[in-house]
Amino acid sequence: MEPQSVDDEEIRRLADFEEGYWWHAGRRKILSSLILRHCKARAMNILDVGCGSGGTTRSFMAYGHVAGVDYSELALQHARASGVADVARSSMTNIPFRSGTFDLVTILDAIEHEKDDRLVLDEIRRLLCPGGVLIVTVPAFQFLWSGHDVAVSHVRRYSLGQITEIVAGAGFTTLKTSYFVSFLFPLVAVYRMLSKKKTGKPKANMTRFPPLINAVFEKMLGLEDLIIQKAGLPFGLSAVVVAAKR
Repeated sequence: MEPQSVDDEEIRRLADFEEGYWWHAGRRKILSSLILRHCKARAMNILDVGCGSGGTTRSFMAYGHVAGVDYSELALQHARASGVADVARSSMTNIPFRSGTFDLVTILDAIEHEKDDRLVLDEIRRLLCPGGVLIVTVPAFQFLWSGHDVAVSHVRRYSLGQITEIVAGAGFTTLKTSYFVSFLFPLVAVYRMLSKKKTGKPKANMTRFPPLINAVFEKMLGLEDLIIQKAGLPFGLSAVVVAAKR
């Protein structure tokens, strides 16, 4: 089954923003903390499903060997250029690796592109070794649907409860759940609601901020990381679930 494809123009924009943009940098910090807390193995075999242009995938090299798959050949070209050599073109439901190969599989803001998310999780479960860890992030709250979701070919957005239930139903034991990008939630939610009235071709909501503002937003996500490790956040623009294969 082919995922909803993102057009090449948006892939180029996403690749251009990935390295230093506050959202990507802050999410990488949160993911790093979750990996260190919940993954027992060291020098892991790691797979990033829907690896995109590879900036986040490359950061996982600190924890072992990393492979990535994506349906977009242009995205894979960016990933290779960023230093992720072991990448392959693949759908999310028929991934060309042997069963039980990976200690950790991440699917980061990718499963919402697939019409049948349960098939994706079944495939990830096949690829994980017993006790292997899944980390999934998704865009949160369907009421925030806007031209951004159309531009990047989303099928849906999730509540934290919805994605947690789907992951558990696919044979995983939940280890950690939380929302994130919470401090900016009211501001961005209002912007998304107002942007629904815009006409013209939809574009992903990425704005190049001055370095100081970008740094402040990144620090905010750093504070959220500390809260997530202790407890969790009750709302946000994104949701994360960490789970282990049963």
